[in-house]
Parts: sequence; C-alpha cells; structure tokens
Amino acid sequence: MRRLIPQVIAVLLTLFLLAPAAPFGTARVPLVELDVQGSPLIAGEGEPVAITVTLAEAADLRLRVTDFDGHTVRELVDGPRRAGTFTRSWRGRDADAQRVPNGPYRVVATTTVGETIERADAWVTVADRALYPRQPGFITVAVDPGHGGALSGAVGADGTREADLNLDIGLRLARMLEGAGVNMVITRTTDAFVNEPPQDRTGDGVIDDTDELAARTDVANTARADLFISIHNNNAVNESVGGPSTFYFDERPFGARSARLARIVQEEMVAALDEISERYVPYDHGALIYPYYVLRGFDPPRLRRPTQMPGVLSEGMFLSNERELRYLKRPAVRERMAAAYYEAIAKYLARRATHVGYELVAEPGTPVAASETATYAIEVRNRGNETMRDWRLGVAAFPAPAYYLGRIRRGTPVGEARIPRLDPGERATVKIEVSTPGPDGDWMLTFDARDRDSQRASRMGSPMLQLPLTTFDPSAPSPEPSVSPS
Repeated sequence: MRRLIPQVIAVLLTLFLLAPAAPFGTARVPLVELDVQGSPLIAGEGEPVAITVTLAEAADLRLRVTDFDGHTVRELVDGPRRAGTFTRSWRGRDADAQRVPNGPYRVVATTTVGETIERADAWVTVADRALYPRQPGFITVAVDPGHGGALSGAVGADGTREADLNLDIGLRLARMLEGAGVNMVITRTTDAFVNEPPQDRTGDGVIDDTDELAARTDVANTARADLFISIHNNNAVNESVGGPSTFYFDERPFGARSARLARIVQEEMVAALDEISERYVPYDHGALIYPYYVLRGFDPPRLRRPTQMPGVLSEGMFLSNERELRYLKRPAVRERMAAAYYEAIAKYLARRATHVGYELVAEPGTPVAASETATYAIEVRNRGNETMRDWRLGVAAFPAPAYYLGRIRRGTPVGEARIPRLDPGERATVKIEVSTPGPDGDWMLTFDARDRDSQRASRMGSPMLQLPLTTFDPSAPSPEPSVSPS
C-alpha cells in the first residue's frame, strides 16, 4: 500500500497540471443575475415589471419585492430552482393584491448553495408618470439633502434632527430617479459633510460653512445636471406654524425656469401632504423668492461657482410643529414627500421647451501647439420638448480657473460649427475645429449652443461643457536634455 501512495500522488499531480486553468484575472461567473424591465411602473397602464433571473447552478432561491425600508411587499419565489433562466412579473401589488403607494421598491434575489449566499437587486419605481420617456438616460438630476454632519439643521423637541429627515427623503427620491432610468447625483448619502476632505473652495483662506455650500453646487455643476433640488424641513419660533414652502431666485438668466419649477414642486408637495390625514390641511406658503447660497447667482468673493441650472430649495414641514414632527417621523410620509418631488420633476421636464446636453466624444491629445487648429467631436443632445433648428455650437477660451468657470461669460471665440436638426430626445455628433489659444499655458474651453436668435443655451439653464486644455509655444526651443554624472 505504501508503494502505491507515491504513484497516486503523481497521477493526481499530473491531472491537476493538465486541467485547464481559468485565464488570469477572469472574474467568477455570479451565481445569480437579475434583469428588470418596465420601470417606472405606471398605475393603470397594465404593463407589469418583467423580472428575468439567471442561475448559474441549482440553488435555493428567494425572489421578492421590498420597500425602501427593506420590508417584504411581495414574495415571488421561495424554494429550490434548477440552473437556467426564468421570468416573473410584478404588477405593483402587495401580498393582499392591493396597489402599493408610489415610491421606490427593490427587487431582491437571494441564492443559497451550501454555505454560499449571493444576492442581486435592482430598484423599481412606482409612479404616476415616466420621467422624460423619450430618453430618460439623457436626464441628470442633482439631489441635495440639506445639512449633515455637525450641521444638524432644525432640531425637534424630542431631538429629531432635520439633517436625518432630509437625507432619508433625498435617498428615497434618488432611488425613484434611479428606478426611472435617469442619471442622478446626490450631494451626500450619509450623515456627513459634503466638503470632505475639507477644502477652501471659495478661495478666501478660510474653511467654513460657506465651503460646505460651495461643495454642493460643485456636485451639481460638474455633473451638468438638468435641475437642482435642495431638500429641507423647517423651524419656527411660533410652534403653530406649519406647511410647505418652495424657494427660488429670480435674478438669474434662467430665473423664469426656476420659478416654474418652484411652483410645480410646491403644488405637488401641498397635494401630497394634504392626503396624509383628513384632519390635517397643510398651509400653502407658496413659491417664494430668496437668495439662498445654492440658488443665487455669481457673487464674489464667496460665491464664484453658482448653480448653473434651474433649482429650488424646498421646505417640507416644520419640526417645531408638534403634529408635523409626528408626520415627519413616519416613513410613509417621507416616502410621500419623495414621490411629490419625483412627480414635480417629471411634470417640469414634460413642459420645458429646449434644453441642451453635451458629451465629449473625441479631443486632441494634450498639450497642443498654440495658435494652431485642433479637432473636437461633441455629442449634442436635445433634452427638451421642442425641435432644435438652425442651432450652432460655439467654443470660447478662458484662462484656466482653479476649479471650473462659474460665471456665464462669452470669452474669446475660438470655434463654431452647425448643429443638425434635432427633434426632442435625439442626438448628433458635431465635429468642430478649434483655433487653439495662445500664448502657451493652461486654458478652459467652453462649449455652448445657441439658437437661431443667438440666445445661448447656458443662459436658458443648460450648463456648458467645460474642457481643460494646455498649449505650448511651437517656436520655443526644446530644453537641452540633462546629463547625469557618471
């Protein structure tokens, strides 16, 4: 027997060496994959959410729909399943066949094989309407849950912090937007500052609360969001004061659009809160003008990069009002508020005229020679509801700023090209020849469309595309190569 042991080991070693190995760096095939179609789920249209599950091997599977807080709404599968692909559907009903309220829901697939447990999930939105159904992927919404970290905002009599309520509502809204297929940026996802690590964003030599606010506008601007929603709740000395209010700032080139957005948000919030209880009628403070930092325009030295898109700051309810505080502490009420924001965004996007988006397709290598020609390819997207005819794409050059250009200015024109006709939801790639600025140095190029009347899209609330560029003087002698001592 002992003589056979070395022979057995040799055979096993040979089999091991001859076995095909997985390529280096190849990711393991997941045990469960999930594909969800049909979100947002629109009430009354009859089209369910289609859920496709793929199992790499036989497993115990639990497939369910949960609400935002993780509570099971509907069990779809619970038991052993063979390997392969199968589908299920969900029509927005709970276990009692009752229609679920509007809000974010999660499809969760959990598999168990022996000791191995894997999970896949996807967000689904239940709503009254889709969000820019022509091309939801064209849209970007900036969500700003107010306060956070050491900035608690208002504090209720029982110690409830406004910052926590704002975050919960903001996350619910963010998941609804995600489930609707639109792009979303959110300034914070935890109880933390946005300006982390701390930076002197205003350039005044001090890091303070203003830099925290500047960090929020930076998030929205760098994403070139379509609109900005800052979520707050209120406080008052008079404890009987209650009801929502929505603020905007009119002294902006696109102030009329912010005003329209504010009115829609206010209407939807009042309507949503009015359904909480038959004994509660929210007081409508209306859409109001106020120069909040995240809404007002260029105002140096403390505000060099204002939000570059229509925006509002919404105050939902009052923590100082005992009844409204009780409501705010209910998850169902906060979900109703998030759904009101979603509905307002959808209505605003369905009514706005033209909005232009940009995506970089190709750019020259950097640095480039000054006072020569460089070619850019920019995808122009019509995110509005009117056809773009006779539009042009202009390029201007500015000395490079510390972050990005916060003020809408004309700059030095360095290029222009025609934009082909674009119907709502269409896109086209525009090639544009740019006369590179000189002298040599660092620059910022801004790409900004304008209509047949020479109105610039940036002044209508469409953030410019900004691309850094470094130029060199081609006539300057090349530096002598350094020689290391032997």
